[in-house]
Amino acid sequence: MAEFDSRFYRKERKRPFWTRTRKLILAGVIAVCLLGVVFGEFGFLRILLLNSESGDLQAQIVEAKMRQRILEEEKDRLENDDFTVEKLAREECGLYKEGEKVFVFEGADSASGDSRGIPLDN
Repeated sequence: MAEFDSRFYRKERKRPFWTRTRKLILAGVIAVCLLGVVFGEFGFLRILLLNSESGDLQAQIVEAKMRQRILEEEKDRLENDDFTVEKLAREECGLYKEGEKVFVFEGADSASGDSRGIPLDN
């Protein structure tokens, strides 16, 4: 058998305990930090969720502003336009002017009157 020449083979040295432990601790700390960055309260996923909610809320704000504008226009018409008030009184409340004859036809939805097509008198 051939003899081993020590010049070509290095002796295997045992690594010190603290070297391996330091690497494990460092890997653990890095893993915890990465988990915090991705899943934490201010993490990447939370930011994506908040951005999505922000977009939904912006859409709701735009819709609410449009609805508010429509309601303000309707309020202005009701305050300033007698024709609009009269039309609403006729359609919604079934009111009519004194001396008018109102004809109500079958199948018509009316708040007052006869549905047989008979004119109503005061």
